[in-house]
Amino acid sequence: MAKLFPGFTLHAQKLQIVDFDLGLCLKDDGSRRAEAEEAGETFDDGEFEFEEVEKVIPPPITLDTSLPLSKSGPSLIPATLNMSRLQRKKYDKNRKSRSARQKNALKRKNEQGLKDHALRVAQHATPVELKGFSAADLPVASSGWAGNHRQKLPPGLQRVWKNLELLRSAQSLQLLPWDGRACVVLLDKKDRVVAVLGGIPPASAGTGWDENTTKLTEAMEACYRHSTFTKHQTGGRRGQFASRTVGYAYGNGRRMPLNYRVSGEANQAAVQELLENPAVRRVVGFTNSLFNAFAHKIYQEYEATNSELLSHHPHLRSNFPEKTVFAALTVNLGPRSFSPPHMDADNGAAGWCTDTPAGNYDPDIGGHLVLWDLGLVIRFPPGSSILFPSALITHSTLPIQENETRYAFIQYSSGGLFRWRANGFRSDQDVQATASWEEKERYKAERASRWKLALQKFTRWNDLVQGDWQGKRRTEAGLDEVSDLTDSDNEEKSNLTTPRKKVRRQP
Repeated sequence: MAKLFPGFTLHAQKLQIVDFDLGLCLKDDGSRRAEAEEAGETFDDGEFEFEEVEKVIPPPITLDTSLPLSKSGPSLIPATLNMSRLQRKKYDKNRKSRSARQKNALKRKNEQGLKDHALRVAQHATPVELKGFSAADLPVASSGWAGNHRQKLPPGLQRVWKNLELLRSAQSLQLLPWDGRACVVLLDKKDRVVAVLGGIPPASAGTGWDENTTKLTEAMEACYRHSTFTKHQTGGRRGQFASRTVGYAYGNGRRMPLNYRVSGEANQAAVQELLENPAVRRVVGFTNSLFNAFAHKIYQEYEATNSELLSHHPHLRSNFPEKTVFAALTVNLGPRSFSPPHMDADNGAAGWCTDTPAGNYDPDIGGHLVLWDLGLVIRFPPGSSILFPSALITHSTLPIQENETRYAFIQYSSGGLFRWRANGFRSDQDVQATASWEEKERYKAERASRWKLALQKFTRWNDLVQGDWQGKRRTEAGLDEVSDLTDSDNEEKSNLTTPRKKVRRQP
């Protein structure tokens, strides 16, 4: 523990970090704008929006009909294209073996839930309480489905966000010197799990996961080398680096959920090779388990939404069938990937994204993840994974050195997908066009209460350490249908939670 958090003295199970006000932190504007402009710093003081993508279903692809398709739809390209007979034989063997493992994993999950060791890891994670912070205060859109773009970020922030020392001094952020291996849970003042520093799988202690990280880096480097990018794909509001997005989404003018488009056979082949890479798939499986363990009720909603959408819309393609509940994947291919402060407001509001970096960089100097609303600068080594609600929390990544490389593997689902499913696979406009007066009133009431009820789906730390990772006791008590904004104070006095001695940071 001392190595994980040097400078802290722990007397019990929970570390506490002092209150942090993002609004006050971002208030300094005028003079710093002029200073930034005079210093030649570039900044975008407009709203950070989800980057536009092609809103067209990819053209039909000629497939090898002798091979069965996954239930989620065809791959980007025929997997056996240009393969020799020996290569095809090996591919078929690996595919059948992987399919069998996926079926066994799905059966085990349905029958038993989490593996015993996964539950033990969750229960023995290091809890960090963010004193004064409540998830209820995060900016949510009025619909409750997605994040609400925060007020314009002051240019002063644009000037200091790249400098670790300035962030720690001028902005009073707390450095969390995470080793990237231990599991750390971030809690709000109501004991909600709001983010997880997942670390690495417990079975991969030693050099096992380091080897996987090396292979992950090589896979992303290969994808970058074998791809071409448009100007739009090499620079945007999230930074000046190449990126590729695959999967599906709904919103921003789309008529229905559609696949992201990857143009060109070479680009399709590069992406497909990345999706099939064992190191990549291992990361996907691990982060999916973390999501299930620490946010089970939200995970269930993702799982149900994903399954129903793929069944109702056969044209949609899953990136990793039966291996993850996330609908989309963005790969930041750098080669030097770091981002200014932004929110991914179009992602599901109550949901999480997974962020796994790769590359060759010194995590003590750069690559840190900054969670502004939480007041944290987190050391973020290659190969480690962090899960957090990127739609609600303003976040950024510190630059790396000129001679280094950094990539990022990010999974998420757009909030529009959950809205589309809740509307009976229709748009809001279509629902309103045919709804009766009573239905419209019910629609308004659901809209107003959606985020309040979504807060109840956040896992409570005390429940988790007591073995109730699924939150069954809260469900049986009827709390899933009670607004967490009106009854949360009373909940703290109920028998559902047990008061625990807290650990404070020593002066």
